[in-house]
Amino acid sequence: MKIPVGLAVTAWLLAGTMALAQGSVMVGTSVVTMPLEGGFVGGFPAGVEYSLKGQPYSMVEKTTTVRTLADGTTMRSTHEERKMRDVEGRTRVDILHEFKNEITIVVTTISDPVTRTRTTLNMQQKMAYTFHLPELKPATPVDEKKLAELRAAAKSRPTPNFQTEKLGQKNVSGIFAEGTRTTRLIPIGMEGNDREIRVVTEQWVSPDLKVVVARSVDDPRSGQITMEVSDLLRGDPDAALFQVPADYKMVAQPSVGAVQ
Repeated sequence: MKIPVGLAVTAWLLAGTMALAQGSVMVGTSVVTMPLEGGFVGGFPAGVEYSLKGQPYSMVEKTTTVRTLADGTTMRSTHEERKMRDVEGRTRVDILHEFKNEITIVVTTISDPVTRTRTTLNMQQKMAYTFHLPELKPATPVDEKKLAELRAAAKSRPTPNFQTEKLGQKNVSGIFAEGTRTTRLIPIGMEGNDREIRVVTEQWVSPDLKVVVARSVDDPRSGQITMEVSDLLRGDPDAALFQVPADYKMVAQPSVGAVQ
């Protein structure tokens, strides 16, 4: 059964597609689709300040996943994105795909903190799907009684244990970065596991650009994942890359968080 492209793109966007990219950088030759997991805050990816003004850049991000099956078979996949941010904090990401040595942009997502919109471009059908993001509301007061109840309930079931350590500083792709290593220990029984699961994540972040420039994840459940950045350039990208092309059909989507 074929799923309509427009519906597929909408569902993919709602699932939390990241937003960024670049138009004129060299790209590697091995690309497939396999987005990294991540959350959103106010419509923008959590943990990284993509809406930061005054720190424009462009780069290529390549992620490689290696899985070893029980019979010793090794499975390898790669995923590439071209990312950018302009001086106003607008971001763009191009999801790339290679077929018969030809690299094409499958989907582009543009996030604009100025207009509070997130737009996904379907390159094949020349369609643009735009979501309007709600204004961030002040945090509601904490219900201390409810919080105490939740904490008490959490103690009755196994929860992950996190340990974080600083790795110092180093140069990554020509950019000064600071590193951290986080070890997540998943106790016996939390996920049906009969042994403790140890997940180690190392991450290097540019303190001025506020972007991750290298990451590695060693997770026995999903394999070894490494992300590296190349062709990192500082400077304001072409403003046209953050606009919907004139020949695209605009499709308005329900506002994120709106009550239907």
